[in-house]
This record gives sequence, C-alpha cells and structure tokens, in this order.
Amino acid sequence: MKNYLIGPNNKPFANVEYYELADAANHIINLYCEKDENIKKKYEEFKKDYTYFNPDIDFLLCHLGYKLNYPFITDDGILCGNEDGLKYIMHPDTKDEKTYNYPTASD
Repeated sequence: MKNYLIGPNNKPFANVEYYELADAANHIINLYCEKDENIKKKYEEFKKDYTYFNPDIDFLLCHLGYKLNYPFITDDGILCGNEDGLKYIMHPDTKDEKTYNYPTASD
C-alpha cells in the first residue's frame, strides 16, 4: 500500500511505498539541510537521541511539518507531529475523528 506524504502547505507531496519512507524522508531532509544551516543544526541535534531507530521520519513529521496519510495500512488516517511528538488522527474531518498522541521513536 502506498503512503501519501503531504507537504507543509497541506498539498499532496509524493506517493511512497511504506518500505521507501525512510529513504524518502532522508532525501527530503537533505534538501532542506543543503538550503538552511539552521535546519541542518536542528537535525544533527535531533538525531543524537536515536541509536537503534532511524530519526528521519520523525524529524520530517515533527520538525518540517509534513504529514503521512495512511500510516498504519488503513484507509483513513493521518500521522503528523510537532516538537512534542507524533499525533495519529483517525477519521480526520468526520464526526468519528479520534486523536492519539505518541512519543517519537528516539531511544
């Protein structure tokens, strides 16, 4: 199943297979880091807390404002984040909307 990355402007950004998400996130982060030294410093500091897990998806969602549609192989959910962690919104924009908060995957 393909996941849809939604850009910081809330417009669809890319269709990505779930097994390609980490590589896609890394590529996007590298583009940002090449253009902005502050983002590069923020990313370097952020990834220090990660030993076993890849920090790229968390950074993309929590610090660059991207969202991930269909994050858990479901057809109605969005994973997004902020500096406090990740947020999964099930059934967004409906009367059945539910929000779940999660920490990032840092060690």
